Amino acid sequence: MRKGPLAAISDVVDGFLGGQVVGYHDLRARHAGNHHQVDLHLQFTEDTSLKEAHRLSHQLQDAIVAHLPGTNVPVHLEPDDRVRPDSFADPSTGPATHTANVTDSGAA
Repeated sequence: MRKGPLAAISDVVDGFLGGQVVGYHDLRARHAGNHHQVDLHLQFTEDTSLKEAHRLSHQLQDAIVAHLPGTNVPVHLEPDDRVRPDSFADPSTGPATHTANVTDSGAA
């Protein structure tokens, strides 16, 4: 289990993976006194409408704010075919793009 504020926020975001949300990267959190900012790039399936992606990103923002009140949460929306490595990953551990575990419903 991960520890620390960023790990706790990552756990909240992980709860949104699946369905139309296929991944995220560039998750950052900054704090100055009582002011908090969390931002990330959220990746959606190519058939997700902008309206639906926007709705889901607002649900995620609300979930993060519920976990860390008073937080500003800008979310950058991306289609899944634009997935790229995390800009803030430790190069020694490899890319830190977080993706949903997608399974074939027809698999035995």
